[in-house]
Amino acid sequence: MRSNTVKAGELVRSLAGRDKDRYFVAVSVHGDRVYIADGRKHRLSSPKAKNPRHISPAGKTVNMSELGDKRLRKLISEFKTQNEEKLSNTVP
Repeated sequence: MRSNTVKAGELVRSLAGRDKDRYFVAVSVHGDRVYIADGRKHRLSSPKAKNPRHISPAGKTVNMSELGDKRLRKLISEFKTQNEEKLSNTVP
């Protein structure tokens, strides 16, 4: 079994489910569930419960104290844009 430790405030990518390959922020971790939000369908006030095996840390952490839904959407959008640029630069 792989160890997939995710902490609150980490940017994560969904590996399974209807939201596969979408980015979220881990809002909280309770027991065997990680609660994630994207600021659109799953807002900070009502995050989605996700199995930790079905998400992967994306390598960025955000400050949860100054985070709102609008700011969350912007952070995810900026992160996706930066990663797309990196991928496009590596492809011949």
